Amino acid sequence: MPDVAAIASFAALSYGIGASLIGLGALAVHPSALQGIWSVAPATLRLWSIIALIGIVALLVGFAWRGGEIKIGNFALRAPALGDILRQFVGGLFHRDHGRRRMPWSGRRWRF
Repeated sequence: MPDVAAIASFAALSYGIGASLIGLGALAVHPSALQGIWSVAPATLRLWSIIALIGIVALLVGFAWRGGEIKIGNFALRAPALGDILRQFVGGLFHRDHGRRRMPWSGRRWRF
């Protein structure tokens, strides 16, 4: 049973970090998306999102580089190797999802 909890914790942590990175990246590309909600200038918002994005990626790379471990209660989660992170990132960029969705540069329509 502890293995299931460790895997679920790792999956939740990975999803949370990944979703945050995607959100920060989108905000860096299109900072005016929050203009109606926030009264922060788009240039300032872009700068802070880039700083946060670089900071989180630097922490993840440093953590993976030194082979760090996070302890949550009785569970210990080891960071994946840097090569595994890079392979996952590159694989995620070029995954085609069996023809249903394409990358914007592929020239095909998006179907959902």
